[in-house]
Amino acid sequence: MTVAAAGALAAQTALQHSDSLPDLNLPSLIGPKPEPITGVASVIDGDTIEIHGQRRADRP
Repeated sequence: MTVAAAGALAAQTALQHSDSLPDLNLPSLIGPKPEPITGVASVIDGDTIEIHGQRRADRP
């Protein structure tokens, strides 16, 4: 088996089982996820929204 074929097999296997893989990104590694909020969003600035008086910013 060539290196390319082995890589393709590994990628296919990972995609088939991606539902069982943890969500690996910086926010999931450094802290808990906030509870979801629903409603109409208002943009406050470039990385902050407000929904029903609750603000969420995409920054640490």
